[in-house]
Amino acid sequence: MRILLTGFEPFGGDKHNPSQRICEALSESKAGRLDLWTRILPVSFTKAPIALRQALEEVKPDLALGLGYSAKADRFVIERIALNIEDARIADNDHYRPQDTLVEPEGALALETTLPIRALDSHLRERGIPARISYTAGTFVCNTVFYTLLLEGQTKGYPRLAGFIHVPALPEMTLEKREQPFLPLEYIVSGIREILEFLSHR
Repeated sequence: MRILLTGFEPFGGDKHNPSQRICEALSESKAGRLDLWTRILPVSFTKAPIALRQALEEVKPDLALGLGYSAKADRFVIERIALNIEDARIADNDHYRPQDTLVEPEGALALETTLPIRALDSHLRERGIPARISYTAGTFVCNTVFYTLLLEGQTKGYPRLAGFIHVPALPEMTLEKREQPFLPLEYIVSGIREILEFLSHR
């Protein structure tokens, strides 16, 4: 199974983005037996969908998993629904802050992941890996990428399996934010590898 894993560059004043670090770590390790391709997307409402579509066209993956960072996450957050809306609390890295705009003008109001999220959630819990299912990926660039990923799967036939997962901060990102949850990079990387191994056998 050919897999595309995407992450994001840093944004919002952070020097790191866990999703980027995960992609880099798995790419360097060759991710074991997985036929894995990784891409780092810009935190840009306009550029991220373009970069994602280019990656999908190049790789033509069977499975595509988007990763994003959430400051509120304390575990692996498996997203279920992508909304056809862009409404930003802060500007993206291009200083663009859309409000009440659509990801795809002719698209459905919402699209649902094609990952077997109940089975995935149970699989992780059985292995003691903290996870939960979420019903909204927000309305920032993560959601735009998630919606685009699902729409491309519908219209082009690939990826057959597509989803999005939010991950927590890294320890070095929380030195001045004592109340913010975090997980070590090595732990998050091993969790994403477990997720990819599980999904590659579906």
